Amino acid sequence: MNLNREELEKKFRKFLLERYRFDGLEEEDVDSILTEEEWNMAIPSILLNWSEDVSYSIEEFLYCMGDFVREEVGDDKISIIVEGRYDSESALVMYHSTLKVVLYEWWGKTWHFNKDAILDLLQEMLETVKKNLKIAKEGKWYSKIAIENIF
Repeated sequence: MNLNREELEKKFRKFLLERYRFDGLEEEDVDSILTEEEWNMAIPSILLNWSEDVSYSIEEFLYCMGDFVREEVGDDKISIIVEGRYDSESALVMYHSTLKVVLYEWWGKTWHFNKDAILDLLQEMLETVKKNLKIAKEGKWYSKIAIENIF
């Protein structure tokens, strides 16, 4: 089942507040993360509370996005690997530890992130992970995905 944009935003907001409230994340902080405006730098200042290292804070947020997708998909065998970069492309990879396949990978800068960019990326992640997980579980991974990715 695909979530519409409004449902996706509502679920992600709830996830952020429930999962990261111990870090002091409040409703208004989530508003500053999911703002209509592009982030003023690579990450909103509220997320710098996670660490003085900007790259680490970027990693934490990207991990949070992957964690949300993993929870929505409902498969705890999905590992999330992130590398945050302030001045170059960050990376987010979702790997299934039992099936031994990469289900999703993203490389990009967070400088352009705003609510729409985040929701677009989350929707893409959800759709791609679900599709690739289904293909991998059916045993058709190499015959379909590998060929698509080569060409």
